[in-house]
Amino acid sequence: MVHALESGARGFVQKRSQPEVLLQAVRAALSGGIYLDPAVAGHLIAPHRGGPGHALYGSEAPRGLTDRERDVFRFIAFGFTNKEIAGKLGVTDKSVETYKARACEKLEIRSRAKIVQYALAQGWFDALKH
Repeated sequence: MVHALESGARGFVQKRSQPEVLLQAVRAALSGGIYLDPAVAGHLIAPHRGGPGHALYGSEAPRGLTDRERDVFRFIAFGFTNKEIAGKLGVTDKSVETYKARACEKLEIRSRAKIVQYALAQGWFDALKH
């Protein structure tokens, strides 16, 4: 799957995914975004997750991102919605949007697609290769 994304694929949906997931993926691709099936994304993130506020991977903050900003970016890159991210992190949707906006400003990123490109460059999808 990582190779497909690196080669320009706009998303990944499992065959057994619900129709709503396919619709979300198509909408994301049509709007220039990238979509990963939450069932797959959850497996990528869950094994690395500590307690609330814990960074998902390691403790180094790339380019000055806080742990929470980096967590939000990872969840976005793996295809989660702001509402899903809020539930996973135990914060409000508004807080997720604030963390996203701050990280986007720091990194000069303007779209979810660019967040995924950033994630690829950071090696956040490397777990998929194994």
